[in-house]
Amino acid sequence: MYLTAERVCRKFPFTCIKRTRYLQLEAEIHKHQATVSKELRGSWACLFCRMMMTMRHFCCLVLLPFFFGEIIMTERGRLRFGDCELSGVSFQELRDYFGAIRGVTQTQDHMTDVVLLKRVALQGVPISESCCLLHHLLRFYIESVFKHHEATSSLLRRRTSRLSNSFLSIKGKLKHCHNQRKCSCGEESNSRFQLIREEYEKLDRNAAANKALGELDVLFVWMEGIKN
Repeated sequence: MYLTAERVCRKFPFTCIKRTRYLQLEAEIHKHQATVSKELRGSWACLFCRMMMTMRHFCCLVLLPFFFGEIIMTERGRLRFGDCELSGVSFQELRDYFGAIRGVTQTQDHMTDVVLLKRVALQGVPISESCCLLHHLLRFYIESVFKHHEATSSLLRRRTSRLSNSFLSIKGKLKHCHNQRKCSCGEESNSRFQLIREEYEKLDRNAAANKALGELDVLFVWMEGIKN
């Protein structure tokens, strides 16, 4: 007679119970191990994802200086006025400084029928003389306009000084070109500047200085046109 599992269990019931419990425990262990393994895989996956995200952020931080450096270098590029090449000039910076005083200066300008920086006086200037005309205008603003402008507050004075310092820096670069004979002056540049100066001297000194500051956007448009 062959022993079957059923007969063994009838004859040795305690053994069967232990065997069944053992199998149950073994199944539970396998199930627990599978769960743990799955959780570990998930943990490793999460850890891997976090590591990748950290690396991605690190790469972004590393690349940001190069990216913004490229923008800064583009913004502060090289400008050419005739044979004179200027470096480190930012039109955005000039416009920001002007924007800080534009509202006040234009509000205080009550002579709206008078225009100092006429567009016709700036347009059509030969490229070869654009450096000379710009040099004349910047020196005029530094020695006359900024010097005679009476700021109505300490804040306006500080903001005007920033713009004046920027003009002084550009003027120094133009003077360097002039010393190297790369900034030629001719009849066109001299006569056009003289027209602007004559209109300025007809007005009250403080009112003229305030008007000249309020019209700087015309000068910036002309400078950007020469650049392009």
